[in-house]
Amino acid sequence: MVWTFIIGAMIYGFHSSQQSRDTSEFLDTVEEKTRLEPEIAKENSGGGGGTPKDLTNDPVVIFSKSYCPHSKAVKDILLNEYQITPQPWVVELDMHPHGRELQDYIGQVTGRRTVPNVHVAKVSRGGGDEFRALKADGTLAEKMQQWGGSSFRIKKNPTPPGS
Repeated sequence: MVWTFIIGAMIYGFHSSQQSRDTSEFLDTVEEKTRLEPEIAKENSGGGGGTPKDLTNDPVVIFSKSYCPHSKAVKDILLNEYQITPQPWVVELDMHPHGRELQDYIGQVTGRRTVPNVHVAKVSRGGGDEFRALKADGTLAEKMQQWGGSSFRIKKNPTPPGS
C-alpha cells in the first residue's frame, strides 16, 4: 500500500506541474516500475483485489506534518470551518514511512517543499499564508470552487453562537 501511495503521488505530482512532459512516457515509467517490482504490484492490487488509493481521484489533498502549527491552522480551516465533499485527504508526511522522500518529490514537481502544501484539482495552490489570506478575504470557498470546478463541493460551516 505504501508504494501505491508513492506511485499515486508521482502521477498526481506529474499532472500538476509537468504538463509539458509526455504523459504516456511518465505512465510507462510507473508501469515499468510496477512490473519490475512484484511486491509493488501486489500492494497496488490492494491485496484482495481492491482498488488502491490513487491521488488522482482526490480533488483536495493536504500535505502536512502533525506538529506544524501552519499545517494545523490550514487543517482547522479546511476540515472544521468548511464542509468539503468529498472530504480532503490529509497526508501527514512526518508519520508516513516514506514522508521525507514524498516531501522531496512533491517539492521537486511542484516547486513547493514546505508544509502545508494544499493541492486542489491536482495543482499546488499554496500553504498556510495563502489559505489564511483567502479565509480573511472571505474568498476561500469561491476560489477553491473556481479551482476545483465540479470535482467537489465546499461551503462554510455556520459559526456557533457566541463564537
